[in-house]
Amino acid sequence: MKQLLKLEERRRRKTIEKIYEKYGTSRKALVNPVSLPDDEYVEQWLSKPYNTLGFTRDDPEFYSERGLRVRSKSEVFIADLLDELGVPYRYEEAIFLKGRGWIYPDFTVMNVRLRKIYLWEHFGKMDEPDYCKKNLGKLEDYEKNGYFLGKYLILTMEIRDRPVSPPRIKRVVETYLL
Repeated sequence: MKQLLKLEERRRRKTIEKIYEKYGTSRKALVNPVSLPDDEYVEQWLSKPYNTLGFTRDDPEFYSERGLRVRSKSEVFIADLLDELGVPYRYEEAIFLKGRGWIYPDFTVMNVRLRKIYLWEHFGKMDEPDYCKKNLGKLEDYEKNGYFLGKYLILTMEIRDRPVSPPRIKRVVETYLL
């Protein structure tokens, strides 16, 4: 049993990615890696340009700790926690849904360990009937396009009397993104 554990430990230390990470910049330039190390993979994903919704003069101003403008206090909590825990994300990245057109999910987030992308929608006015009805239709369109809750889609919701809490947001991040 000890032999197997030693072998497994050595295998873990000698993965192709680990060997590549030890290379200097000049040697890395000569190698075309099979898969990028996590930091390079994330950097590449974050550096790709994307279309976003943008803001109008009348939109309220909320800013995360790093200065990202978002649309609500709850989104500030989400952005700050993602930054704090090192979870890569994009704010309101445009995606196309068949049957709906271009939409802008609140966050597009990455589980680096799994290299899996999730869309994260925060519905902050679920006690308003029109808002609720509009977003239930949006959820149906997500499903029609293959974005299922827990598989590729993360949801948080709140109403005025029951705001989402930072501990709940942290549990969501820990469950899906770490």
